[in-house]
Amino acid sequence: MLKEEEKARPIVEKEQREAFLQALTRLNPQIPAAATFAMTLGVREGEVLNARWEWLAEAQYDVRSKTKGRKHRAIATPQLLHTTLGWMLAQQALARKESLPAQRPDLGLIFPGEGGKPHVRGWLNKALKRGAKAIGVPTLGIHRLRATFATLHLRNKAPLKEVQTMLGHQNAMTTLRYQETSLEEQKLLQGELWA
Repeated sequence: MLKEEEKARPIVEKEQREAFLQALTRLNPQIPAAATFAMTLGVREGEVLNARWEWLAEAQYDVRSKTKGRKHRAIATPQLLHTTLGWMLAQQALARKESLPAQRPDLGLIFPGEGGKPHVRGWLNKALKRGAKAIGVPTLGIHRLRATFATLHLRNKAPLKEVQTMLGHQNAMTTLRYQETSLEEQKLLQGELWA
């Protein structure tokens, strides 16, 4: 007998990124910026909520996790992340009717909640559901953005060891659990191999 099909584990495919982020862009510019932060760095929810400006440099972000053995790791930052964070700061300044910020803050939370404290866990859930609907998948949680990071890097032929290091995994088998497959990707690979 065949096993029952596994529960869908969707990711944000590369060509879906714009539609996904556009669906998150509403009243709070922190939301699409936080989703981009999670997707481009492959960080956990707690690492997004506690992200700090002083850990972000032009070339890398220093992840200082309060979970998973309190390991620190550095991840190279893509230009997309810096552009998105700049957009977030500009939108926040416009909302406060201030002049646009000349530069980013040097200290503090990147995504502060009320009173300057970190947002609560689940803060992004409602927006992520809206994004999932926009790209035609049943649901997406923040951990699926971590899987998006892993899957897209591995599909782009990044060495497994590099992806493992960026995700902060001790074991490569853990990293491979994050990699998702798709029929479209299989068709592309089959076409390349048998052309």
